[in-house]
Amino acid sequence: TSQEIATALNVSAADVRVRTGNGSATVEVFPERVTVPEAANGSGNVSTAEFARALQSAGLEASTGDINEGVTEATYETAVNTLENKVSESGLAGGTVRTVQSAGERYIQIEVPNQNRSEVRELVATQGRVTTVAYFPTAGNGTPEYCEDDAWTNATSNGTVPEGYCSVTVLQSQEAFGSIQPVTQDAGVPYVPVTLTDEAAGPFVESMRRYGFADRANTSTCQFEGSRTGHCLLTVVDERVVFAAGIEGPRGGRPGLAQSFASGDFENDPSYRTSAPNVSEAQQLQIDLRAGALPARLNLDAGTSQFILPSLAQKFKTFSLVTGLVAVLAVAVTVFIRYRDPRVAAPMVVTALSEVFILLGFAAAIGLALDLSGAAAATTIVAMSPLAVLSLGDLQGFAIVTIVGVLIGVLITRPAYGNVLRRLVTEG
Repeated sequence: TSQEIATALNVSAADVRVRTGNGSATVEVFPERVTVPEAANGSGNVSTAEFARALQSAGLEASTGDINEGVTEATYETAVNTLENKVSESGLAGGTVRTVQSAGERYIQIEVPNQNRSEVRELVATQGRVTTVAYFPTAGNGTPEYCEDDAWTNATSNGTVPEGYCSVTVLQSQEAFGSIQPVTQDAGVPYVPVTLTDEAAGPFVESMRRYGFADRANTSTCQFEGSRTGHCLLTVVDERVVFAAGIEGPRGGRPGLAQSFASGDFENDPSYRTSAPNVSEAQQLQIDLRAGALPARLNLDAGTSQFILPSLAQKFKTFSLVTGLVAVLAVAVTVFIRYRDPRVAAPMVVTALSEVFILLGFAAAIGLALDLSGAAAATTIVAMSPLAVLSLGDLQGFAIVTIVGVLIGVLITRPAYGNVLRRLVTEG
């Protein structure tokens, strides 16, 4: 159904989402946004009337009155999960992603500590849709029906595609990959080792055989960057070709991919290497493969971004230190007034400072950013075991810091304080 709707709207099938259940279907289209009919002249826009006709042509009962602007709750959840994966896979510790409401509009809020605005914006600006496209020559006159016009419409523009060549998307998305390994290099060329899922391996091999990639004569013939000729597998990210490579032939006594396609061995071990022009793009490719693709591009211009200057953050550190010392001294004064003995108050100050020092050291060791929830945990030191087990977003980080603080206090600092106090009092 999604392919029928995409064809009727002249958009990519990846820009159409269909969810069914309870005898009904929810269909979303993301070329840009669904607009009123008179605003549907821009590139990528789909009018409500066009959308309704496309739904009807796919056998769905729908009218313009059934169509609403915006995205569904499921799409918001998918976007938040994907962005969380992007932040996590890129190694940015302490980042949070959530939806917020402002002035009646719903936004996705992304917070990443210790990173500048441009780096975070670059990370989330792209949709991150990764496809694999087979590029190959065709025999005879005319273009076969299975050839695609938009497999990589925004590819590098240098050169032209020769007549008699065809592009077909053989892996539609990251969901085809079951395993993505870290970036590795071979003879200076960075690549990402990947393994297809069992569901994707069979159709992929069939496509490779159908389009001539299982023929040894077509191995290592790819000249995509130069003459745009040969049998090439294109790695395409957001419709841009990031790398083109031919099918590897036999090497070092090992059968190549072409032979494994022909013999069927590839289905038993559907692993190969997808390359990139440099390490930076290979790492970004790995992030996109592991994180998945956003259901639609983010409209960063419609939101706002804030950045705390390092100089201002340095002032926060100073003020936090002063506040912490004042709090410790206030506790010590209170204890002194209660017991009237400096031998009780002095160890209290040392114990409190040690507890905070150990707690901050733990947070730094695991890369845990102390935001408001972490600071509250360091201050209150209240056991929150249930929250540490349940996946409740920021509350989980709050609970972890709190529990560690309790353990440090109960098992290390408080017993030490008791021993010091006992010795001072008994010796006095």
